[in-house]
Amino acid sequence: MVHISDYINEELIMKEDLEEIDKIKAIKKIATFMAFSPKIKDKDEFLKEIIKREEIESTGIGNGVAFP
Repeated sequence: MVHISDYINEELIMKEDLEEIDKIKAIKKIATFMAFSPKIKDKDEFLKEIIKREEIESTGIGNGVAFP
C-alpha cells in the first residue's frame, strides 16, 4: 500500500503564511524554500516549471494548501 507520507518530507513543508502576497511572489518564495532540497538541481528551472504548471491549472486545493 502506498501512503502520502512516502512522498512528503516534513522538512520541506512550508508553514509560512503566504496569503498576503500575490501568487507569483508566493511561488517564488516557495521555490527559494524548496531549493534547499537535494532533489532540486536548478532553482531557476524549478521556478519556471512551477509557474508553467500553475498557468495550466491552479495547484491550490483550498485553506492555504497547494501542491506545486
